[in-house]
Amino acid sequence: VEGAVAKGYRTSVGSGPDEIPVVVVSGTPYEMGHPLGELMTKEINALYSRVKAGFKLIGDPRLTTANLDAAWASREPYTDARYKEEMRGLAAGAGLPYEDVVRLHTFPAVSDYSCSAVAVWGAATSDGHLYPLRNLDSTMETGFQDYPVIVVYIPDQGIPHMNVTFAGFIGSNTGMNSEGVVLSEIGDSSDQDYPFDLNGVHFTSLFRMILYDAHTLDEAVTIMRNAPRIKKYHFVFGDGDDKRAVKMKAYSPDLTIWTDNDPTDDDAPNVKKDLVYHAESRD
Repeated sequence: VEGAVAKGYRTSVGSGPDEIPVVVVSGTPYEMGHPLGELMTKEINALYSRVKAGFKLIGDPRLTTANLDAAWASREPYTDARYKEEMRGLAAGAGLPYEDVVRLHTFPAVSDYSCSAVAVWGAATSDGHLYPLRNLDSTMETGFQDYPVIVVYIPDQGIPHMNVTFAGFIGSNTGMNSEGVVLSEIGDSSDQDYPFDLNGVHFTSLFRMILYDAHTLDEAVTIMRNAPRIKKYHFVFGDGDDKRAVKMKAYSPDLTIWTDNDPTDDDAPNVKKDLVYHAESRD
């Protein structure tokens, strides 16, 4: 796709049932969102239709249009302008109302889910490289798992980066940039914590900001520390160039940071050298 407002192309990795689309886009946030919407129109519209049906099937009042709109109204003032402009481009490219795009991107902020993340490097690996791993535990009824996509961004301003995500969702649950910074998260807020205070930035948009702007692990941690965060999370951030990682407990407004083999880690004494991890399991 190439035009006055958009440039990008689509390819794939894997084969058969394991084939995953890869979309490469460049330009301003709007210019990157537009071809992403065009190149993934079929999958985006299919996923959005399935998500709406899934919301009705789940029957959770948190997922009503009114509640999602109210949640976005709380988050919107804290959300990076680049993120909002990309959503507008995505909506235009896929032929969807902007409001529908916003509501899908608000779903994680009102939901509770639990995940796992690991980063290993140095003596914990056979070659010394940093290897980050994570999984996303979320409700299967929405169908996100059936529409994966890897998006490679080459912005006019900012660091090129990759987002491992789903069709039509520009927020990041995990990603990495060309400076070697890699991000993952674990959700800790339970349904007992609801209603959540959503007057702040959600990690899915904050991760994109970090991928745009952080040249080092220390810069990524600083952005996280200074952000007006919401809800409860653990984060595992790594730096492939420095071959190190940290784990953070981010229970707003507090932020606790652990390096590897730290006896104060909340998973201690089950800690190791050149390893940080967290896994959350709730009923």
